[in-house]
Amino acid sequence: MESRPDRPARPTDPGPAPATTLPAPIARRLQHLGLPARSFRDVTARPGRRPTRLTLRIELTDGRLLKARLLHRDGVAERMRTWLPRLDARHFPRLVDAADRVSLEEWREGSPAPAGDTGVVAVAGAMLGALHALVEPERLPVEDPRRQAWTRRLHECIERLHRAGHLPQADRVRRRLAADPPTQALWGLTHGDLCLENLVVCPPPAGDGGLCCIDNCSVAPGFLEADLARSILRWPLTAGEREGFLAPHDLRAGGTGYAEHADHWQLAAALRSADWRLREGCDGLEFALAEVHRQVG
Repeated sequence: MESRPDRPARPTDPGPAPATTLPAPIARRLQHLGLPARSFRDVTARPGRRPTRLTLRIELTDGRLLKARLLHRDGVAERMRTWLPRLDARHFPRLVDAADRVSLEEWREGSPAPAGDTGVVAVAGAMLGALHALVEPERLPVEDPRRQAWTRRLHECIERLHRAGHLPQADRVRRRLAADPPTQALWGLTHGDLCLENLVVCPPPAGDGGLCCIDNCSVAPGFLEADLARSILRWPLTAGEREGFLAPHDLRAGGTGYAEHADHWQLAAALRSADWRLREGCDGLEFALAEVHRQVG
């Protein structure tokens, strides 16, 4: 029987004290929309160092449930307004409002998606494939400014990790990235964080098997291969499960795509994840660094 590569358990992180009053930005948005709240509770999963990183489950006086989030930087609300309404409402909660660094989405009640379920893996892969198909992708050569910006950001990640003492073999990582870069990459609509941790199984009539992704604030244009690598990094799969997850993604035409350069994209995903966790003070840094070390040898 094929074994599942396990991700290390998260260390206990109590984070900030639970909110006892509605944060003022959320209260103002609810008032602006005429949505009075009856009750709320803190459901923040990964606080990090930022005091503004907060997620609440809110019950309105009419009985409806909302997920409210304080957004950590400018531009996220506009991005959510642009892209989330295009997603399949069976699998992605409907956006109610996003403005002033606050987002409000419908709350999807469900149980955590089970690990090791090939049906869940296949449906999740199809969900991501359908999202990628919402925008016709562009095939970008290495000379494209978006590819060049991507490469610069990767080298900035390496430098920050090296300065912090987490990447003593920085030169080897740079050489590994430069050894066999994809000649082309697909630029389109990406999710940014579709993985088991963000999937729940909802009662009918929600989607195929009731599967729903409940964290979608990172949906934005980007490289499709990098999006696949991010999902696979966040969701360790057996070889058979990975094949099922990738089945809906035909990214190999013309000798480009994730399959031909999987190590490159996985190394890039691990570097970006490690850098983000370093900057945010979130757990999981060692897991991402272990993937970097595995890729570099």
